[in-house]
Amino acid sequence: MKVIVIQGLKSGVGVSFVAANVAYRLSMTNVRVLVVNARSSHYPLESYFNLPSDLTDGWMSSSEVSLLDSRYRYNDLLDILPSGLEGSENDGQRRVRTLIAQARREYDFCVVDAGVIDSDWAKAYADSADLTIDVMEPEAGCLMRLVHRNRFSDNEYLMFNKVWPMSRTHSDVSTLIRRHQAFADRLITHSVPYDEYALQSSLYKQPITQTMLFTQSAEQLNHLTTWIKLQLLT
Repeated sequence: MKVIVIQGLKSGVGVSFVAANVAYRLSMTNVRVLVVNARSSHYPLESYFNLPSDLTDGWMSSSEVSLLDSRYRYNDLLDILPSGLEGSENDGQRRVRTLIAQARREYDFCVVDAGVIDSDWAKAYADSADLTIDVMEPEAGCLMRLVHRNRFSDNEYLMFNKVWPMSRTHSDVSTLIRRHQAFADRLITHSVPYDEYALQSSLYKQPITQTMLFTQSAEQLNHLTTWIKLQLLT
């Protein structure tokens, strides 16, 4: 099983949006996928799959005998695992190792919505990740956080989400990052535009790669998913 950890340089950059769409698109390529909410806030990821907003059961608080008991089946090849109410932070590393070991018996890919970079749960998943994607917006807040990151793991990459093609600020920040070799070498070429269709997918509570394949957002997410599979399987 390949573990894909998706995390944000800051909150609000669309980590759950990217994770939900990558997981769904992977499931459409005839592989078994588990997508995991690995943040203490229990609804951002689940909202894209129309799960109940008042979920309290999840892998963070369930018995370690089977952390997968609280998963939901979305289609024949895709399961969603809510976080539930967070348990003790002290057992985070052990709980993550147990979850990964249990998931390996059933899945080909595990997509992890890890929330903000360097959070406790994101750190807990770091050692298990076969691929880590740092999601960012082309704006000043993310740029400052990126500048202060002094190292990347060998399997860690950067991607732009919520790009406004007509924004001069987005264009300037994107150009600046691409001119910095240390960042450019890590930058995934597929960036996701922030358009009306991406907003609508939140209202419809479905991945945009399921409902609006004709959109530029879905097209870029499909390309991203293909890139991920090539990175992991070649």
